[in-house]
Amino acid sequence: MGELILCQHPIAANPYYIDALSLNIYSLEELSYYIYHNVDLMEEEFFGEDLITWIREEVKDEPLAEELAKLNREGASLQILTAKVLTSNAYLTQVEIKETVAAVSEYAGLGKSARRKKRADALMQKGRLTDAIYAYEDLLLDDETPRLLKGDVCHNIGSAYARLFFFHEAAEYFESAYQKNNRTTSLMSMFYALWCDGDEEGFKEKAEEYHLPRGNAESIKKIYSAAIHSDEVRNFNESLFNLKQNETDPQAFEKALNSIVSDWKRDYNRLCRV
Repeated sequence: MGELILCQHPIAANPYYIDALSLNIYSLEELSYYIYHNVDLMEEEFFGEDLITWIREEVKDEPLAEELAKLNREGASLQILTAKVLTSNAYLTQVEIKETVAAVSEYAGLGKSARRKKRADALMQKGRLTDAIYAYEDLLLDDETPRLLKGDVCHNIGSAYARLFFFHEAAEYFESAYQKNNRTTSLMSMFYALWCDGDEEGFKEKAEEYHLPRGNAESIKKIYSAAIHSDEVRNFNESLFNLKQNETDPQAFEKALNSIVSDWKRDYNRLCRV
């Protein structure tokens, strides 16, 4: 998990798998760590039979398992279930537990659609773009999702596709977002995506359809040009040129170039992971 966690309870021989983050945990302390850092992913179903069975059979904490089962039968709130787990071990301080339970309570008070969007937003923030897209699309299919919220969801899907370099798909979602939420940000994002996609004809057609001022169109093109000629891009080009000039061995140059491409692939696959 990226840091040392002192566990005072037994370490499970078999981990509990948390599907939301594709994560294995081995102790109640790690469970508290997960909850503390992922309040926006919490829901009542998280504290279901699978987790209770794991606590009983793997962590060997029969009292906690029985208490959680009892609370579930009584229809206890999400914050009560959360507090019960967090207070079962000494990983968090009392102040941190109160803050976490308060955050869960605030989150639980949101409407169903708003909660689902926050979970999808959290996936976006963690770089799990493909998972986020699936979660957002489920919201779009839900008839209970308000139209304005669907517009914001479409905008976020467009942003996810843009980060994956699918600019054509991004433009379509940004346009759909604008038609639902009427936000200028979504409309302008559509134009940026079209220009990044190299679709000059599509850019021109949409500019006429949405009456994009000439000044705005020129600004989009200038910003795009500045991005592809930025110091970061220029420095990379210079580094690649110097590498080719200094590396006389063709095989060594190819190896160095493949290493760069492999880093790109790894970063891209990380964004696309499910």
